Amino acid sequence: MAIYNHVAIWDDAKMWPQSYFCNGHTMLNNEKMSKSTGNFRTLEDACVMFSADATRLALADAGDGIEDANFVENVANKNILNMTTEERWMTSVCLDKSVPLRSGPYNNLDLLFANAISRCVHEADRAYSKMKYRDALLAAWFQLQNAKKFYVDKSKIIHGELTDRFIEEQLIIFSPICTHFCESMWQRLGKPGLIVNARWPEARPVDPVLSSQYTYLLDLCRDARKKLDSEKDARQRAKLPDTSPVSFEILVSGGYLDWQEEILGLLVGVFKKTRTTLSITGGNPS
Repeated sequence: MAIYNHVAIWDDAKMWPQSYFCNGHTMLNNEKMSKSTGNFRTLEDACVMFSADATRLALADAGDGIEDANFVENVANKNILNMTTEERWMTSVCLDKSVPLRSGPYNNLDLLFANAISRCVHEADRAYSKMKYRDALLAAWFQLQNAKKFYVDKSKIIHGELTDRFIEEQLIIFSPICTHFCESMWQRLGKPGLIVNARWPEARPVDPVLSSQYTYLLDLCRDARKKLDSEKDARQRAKLPDTSPVSFEILVSGGYLDWQEEILGLLVGVFKKTRTTLSITGGNPS
């Protein structure tokens, strides 16, 4: 019926619906919503219990597509704390000036963080345009917050200009989901106008090499934490005193072994030969 009405009103096909989404039932905490069992929440109930922003975040996280959307109350509760923590951090950086900042050229960590910001902006924009709100939330909040935490934790002193960029772009790309939080912080930080009228962040190019380096470092840190936890568990089972290490020493190879260099050389030769053949014949790699 909606398609019929649009066609009847507008001659321009651009004004007609471009796509439809079909959703399943709504679940609450992994169980079917049911008044008879008491597993039931109205939107008003959820807003009173968790606030409008936390409700919107949990709804975005509930899922897209034809599967049943699962509203998890722990997600709402946890992210109330996360948004409060982020509010305090932004306030300490921009208003209290209690966080030391530096200026000048970017170091390696700055470049990794800047590239992670660009990637999150791209992915959030793509997800919003397709109405994939769980993917948008993942990029605009969870992944961008993880990138900030990694950067802040690993930096001795964070870069002032890069931090300002992060704060502004974090608020803008997160505002379609948690509008009240982002608008409140936008006003408190003295940004011009309303955040709903702010320009979407510039689509800066994403460097795949920096993305791979960032992913490698994340995996390295995750593996180190798993190794540490495993060692601590083993010592507890053996009833040995806990001697947790204060730091890790990471050994980085200065080059490849002879047999590795030989294989890489052969692969480079095959790649160059294949690329030359494709350019001559006008073919495309499969």
